[in-house]
Amino acid sequence: MEVLPSHKLLFRLSLLLPIHITSLMLISSAYSPPDNYFINCGANSKTNVTTSGTRTRVFIGDRGFLVGKAETVKNNNPTASTSLDLYQAARIFRHQALYKFNIYQTGTYIVRLHFFVFMSLYTDRPIPRFNVSVFGHSLLTNYSFQNMTSSPKIEEFLLTIPKGKFKIFFVPYQNSSAFVNAIEVFLGPESFIPDEAPYITSQGAKNNYSHLSSKVLHKVHRIDVGEDSIS
Repeated sequence: MEVLPSHKLLFRLSLLLPIHITSLMLISSAYSPPDNYFINCGANSKTNVTTSGTRTRVFIGDRGFLVGKAETVKNNNPTASTSLDLYQAARIFRHQALYKFNIYQTGTYIVRLHFFVFMSLYTDRPIPRFNVSVFGHSLLTNYSFQNMTSSPKIEEFLLTIPKGKFKIFFVPYQNSSAFVNAIEVFLGPESFIPDEAPYITSQGAKNNYSHLSSKVLHKVHRIDVGEDSIS
């Protein structure tokens, strides 16, 4: 696990309790979150996204969630790998903007930010470079795509969100811009993140991460130990 500076309160979740995580994934495979938002940024209508063969999530447009000025950019040259309607538009921010969500239940939430750089994003615009934060904690810093990617990139975070207003800030870096294609915010299963987790140091000593439920975790790898892959 790579621990970032403590003032950012940001942990990256990497190879953390793989067996425990596997059991949680098996439990959550049939889990239906009671408090959830699936947002297709820049879209004007609902978008159905089917995963794991049969499971469908309905993404809606971002009207009513977006606060601040933004441009809508359409993907003029979709490829086979990005034929999903979820990646046919993006919101571009030249100045700070935010998405605001009503949270009705305190708990551990999964937050996913979807990014796909297509040619339309580069037309008469600087290369996107930006920061993303919540509660004053940095999720992504100086985040950038120097080149177009062949597939979407999804950044996933796990964090405790209290009841009330939850805001995700997008802040362009200097004279650049920020963008996002889709956002997911949904409540995870109860006790999804243990408060303590053992780990082995580089010197081979045993130790424990503590107060994990109060941190922001950034998924780096998802590994199922000794089993086939899980969708």
